[in-house]
Amino acid sequence: MIYALGLRSEATFAHFLAEAAAHGTEVLAVDLRDAVEGEWVFPIGPAGTAELSLSDQSVHLQPSDAFYCRIISLADMESDPQRVRRWQALCTGLFAWINDIPGRVANRGHGGEHNSSKPLHEALLLRYGFSVPESVTTCDPAEITAFLNKGRTVSKTVCGVRADTTEVTDTDFAGFEPAAGPVHLQRLIEGEDARIHVVGSEVIAQRVDSPNIDYRTAGDISRLATFVPEPAITERIVRASNAMGMAFTGWDFKIDAAGQYWCLEVNPMPGYGCYDRRCDGAISTELLRYLSDPAC
Repeated sequence: MIYALGLRSEATFAHFLAEAAAHGTEVLAVDLRDAVEGEWVFPIGPAGTAELSLSDQSVHLQPSDAFYCRIISLADMESDPQRVRRWQALCTGLFAWINDIPGRVANRGHGGEHNSSKPLHEALLLRYGFSVPESVTTCDPAEITAFLNKGRTVSKTVCGVRADTTEVTDTDFAGFEPAAGPVHLQRLIEGEDARIHVVGSEVIAQRVDSPNIDYRTAGDISRLATFVPEPAITERIVRASNAMGMAFTGWDFKIDAAGQYWCLEVNPMPGYGCYDRRCDGAISTELLRYLSDPAC
């Protein structure tokens, strides 16, 4: 059995469920909004069955089952302290149980924790042999100015919260106060944008030549075209994804004029719907095959 754990109202989760239905693959969806209202038991140890009491049924999750996970806590949206604690307890318990079971999971919570800290994330990517743009994380105005003066620069979030990438100059930091920091700055790499999804050992790659800093916000995502990456990159991202404990990843690269691949990040919980629609559902096809077939 394949279970999908997430929020039905969330676009990527809804896309996965729609693709599963289109493929004729049976998937039982567990909406966390429903689950947080009920009761749950997550046993300690890899062999125990988890139990969730929903509004209309009781669900028993077997450790040998397969799971597509987009476990998103809505605790920050709650004003009631008791509901905040329930969301926190549900997601913490679910992650702890999922991390320990032998079944197929896309993805376990611990695999991408490093992406919540961009400096740590980039250091890890370097350790795996990727070329990573020069960056600095600081609240020192002098360091910020020195980095900006070396060349074109973009600003990114320090944490893992999704945000648009924007180009910045010294004008943007006029009057910057250290108490407002730290900020994470990265050297701008000019070239094509590539998004490469890894599912198990399979790779689906797409690229676009966009004049904009962030092709996603400019609408250029509609111009994505599939391509075959360099074999060395394909091998490296599959190996790194597996080493990080993630079966499903979305890698972002810039490919410069010399053909060098610059790794910007690896997404541990890819919002892949818009990319999937640009490649006729190839990502969902591989994801469902991975979860359905233990031999994959």
